Amino acid sequence: MNPMKEPAPRPTLEEFRACCDASFSFLIGEYGFERLAAPTEYNDFSVRFRKGELEVVVIGENWGESASCELLRGKDELYYGFLVPASARETKRRRQPLGQLEQIRAMAGFVQRHVTDFLRGDLARFELALAEWRRVTQPRPISDAHRHEREKAQAVTAAGHASRHGDHATVVRHLEPFAGELSAHQRRMLDTARERLKEGSG
Repeated sequence: MNPMKEPAPRPTLEEFRACCDASFSFLIGEYGFERLAAPTEYNDFSVRFRKGELEVVVIGENWGESASCELLRGKDELYYGFLVPASARETKRRRQPLGQLEQIRAMAGFVQRHVTDFLRGDLARFELALAEWRRVTQPRPISDAHRHEREKAQAVTAAGHASRHGDHATVVRHLEPFAGELSAHQRRMLDTARERLKEGSG
């Protein structure tokens, strides 16, 4: 059984930039992109290539262990992998994860083979993928039913605390509005609190 290789050393900033420049040089030579001097505002380990409103950004992540690539159209941003066909994605599990520089070279190959429409300015697939990404990530509105369930859960929790402290009036106040929806245990808690209040007032 072969021992696992040592993890790839984490590249320096100079090594990261040099790898991005070499791996994505086709953006300049074949598609007319320009290499921007400034990184993204939040990460020095990033290299940007721009043509008009289109931009390809390579980003170093996880303290030198991984990298990603984003496609931008103005302020619209999409992970490059959404434009890579599923049949082209690697499915075999590696025994040793790729180092950051190897990941950058692999991403460049995928972009060069499968994202050429975006690089040429044909944004049809980009628009479809962006719309789907927005659909699945947009916050879902809270329905009246969800709000009601949350209020009931909060009421049951508060009633449980009050019951342990013998505060029967608070138990009744919290559980009474949900009397028809309580579990058997919760119903017994409400009935017991009602009985204790009657005994106290009798």
